Amino acid sequence: MTVLDPRLAESLWRPYVEDVALACLDRDPVEDTALVLAIGIRESNLGRSLTPAGDHNGTGDGGHGRGVWQLDDRGPFKHLIPAVGEDWPPFIQAQCACQVLSTARHELAEFKDSLPTRAWDEAVACRYNSALTAVQWALRNGHSPNEVTTGRNYGRDVLALRDGLRRVYPETFPPFTEPTPPSV
Repeated sequence: MTVLDPRLAESLWRPYVEDVALACLDRDPVEDTALVLAIGIRESNLGRSLTPAGDHNGTGDGGHGRGVWQLDDRGPFKHLIPAVGEDWPPFIQAQCACQVLSTARHELAEFKDSLPTRAWDEAVACRYNSALTAVQWALRNGHSPNEVTTGRNYGRDVLALRDGLRRVYPETFPPFTEPTPPSV
């Protein structure tokens, strides 16, 4: 099968898929495995663009992004990052990425009902990359949250990667439906 975007090559994501799937299932509600992998692809090409290259504990973003999912050591999730030199296994990193996404959904909940599903997913992905206040400002002022992200296309690119994983590998990445909370 031909992969149009080389970032979707199975050899890239296969070493991480089990850890990511388990980390996603460990959340309540569960997270989307394809989305978490797509963020790892965008952030570090799943470790291939880190320093040192291929080291899941490596750095990027001028030394401030840590690990495969590039948590910023200056940001609100810096408490999730271990001390420099400590091993940070991919499963734990994926759990941290899931926590960031879960927090983003909570932080942006006020916008969920007013946005189409794809725009909501894009806003959540943008929050992974950008400050909460910047994403909120964009949404409140009728702008795409992509405008406040690295490359001004972060959410769009992440969702394209997520959708590409689902399209090219449907057996591994079936469609994801966000669980609905139980009624009280």
